[in-house]
Amino acid sequence: MENSILHIFLKNPVLGKVKTRLARDIGDAAALEVYLDLVETTRSVVKKIPVAKTLWFDTFLPEKKDLGDWGSGEVSLRIQEGQDLGEKMRNSFLDSFKRGCTSSVLIGSDCPELQEVHLREAFRLLEEDEVVFGPALDGGYYLIGLKEDFPDLFREIPWSSESVFAESRKRTESAGKRIGLLEALSDLDDLKDLKEAQAKGLKIWRTNS
Repeated sequence: MENSILHIFLKNPVLGKVKTRLARDIGDAAALEVYLDLVETTRSVVKKIPVAKTLWFDTFLPEKKDLGDWGSGEVSLRIQEGQDLGEKMRNSFLDSFKRGCTSSVLIGSDCPELQEVHLREAFRLLEEDEVVFGPALDGGYYLIGLKEDFPDLFREIPWSSESVFAESRKRTESAGKRIGLLEALSDLDDLKDLKEAQAKGLKIWRTNS
């Protein structure tokens, strides 16, 4: 995994500002607990991957000492930059390519099923393929990997819709780029997702404020 980097998009854990769709049903406090647990799940997986990591926060940079152990390799803290999710993601990739990285993977912190094997497989696929996706069962994706800048992948995508992955894959194929695919996993965004995750035995979260 030489010259590789892993980007993790995070929201600052502020009451009323995270998991807002979920909070409509279970309250802000319970939604914050779920989010913090998802971040911890993400951290426990990510720390096993021996690559440089950049933690991208949405509003402010926390103290590094408050973040816990994100594993071996350099850990950088940055603020997400851009007008929408696509621009923010593209800018994170541009940052890594400017730093000389030839293999760049980006994830969020919404996937309770994410495991070490998925991240290792993403980097392995990037040795052969030009774009890697980890499709989400809701129609989005929980992971994307690139070897070089691909602007069209981040412009005018219907973010937060069930057609995100389909449209992204279509554009990648139209550009003639080789695609690597991981298994489809569930994101956790609303009460339905939370109940499905609990039914799978992933975790028992409280569902009320």
